[in-house]
Amino acid sequence: PPRIYSGGRAALVAFRHQAESANTWCPMKKSSKKKPTWTDLKRQLADLDRPALLGLIQDLYAASKNNQAFLHARFALGEDVLEQYKTTIDR
Repeated sequence: PPRIYSGGRAALVAFRHQAESANTWCPMKKSSKKKPTWTDLKRQLADLDRPALLGLIQDLYAASKNNQAFLHARFALGEDVLEQYKTTIDR
């Protein structure tokens, strides 16, 4: 069975190293020549457990202010979570 990634950046580095050195399946490895699609990604995400999904979302949250703003708006966190988007649209 595939190994499941769960954790932060340091855990990801260790996970990838372990998977690559053992020559086993790794969800972060590049696939064949075709460009990955949403279906490919969805298939990989379906195999993750809850802690792994939370770790992935935490990594995305930490990666950029845009990701943070999107997640805040998506879950209606804060007073006017759409203000940043309204400002962008008004420009």
